[in-house]
Amino acid sequence: MKIHDFLHDVPYSLRYQRIYFNCQVKLIPAEDHGFSKDIKGAARTVADFFKQQLI
Repeated sequence: MKIHDFLHDVPYSLRYQRIYFNCQVKLIPAEDHGFSKDIKGAARTVADFFKQQLI
């Protein structure tokens, strides 16, 4: 799967995932940095992550 982020290279995000405690990187095909194609889906993913942290 090839994903291009015009602000940040994906390998940097993957590197931060290894460095930061409890970090998750979710790559969404055909999505851009601002999540303009599926903002509800992106918001749901973020909300699910926060729910997991509170349990």
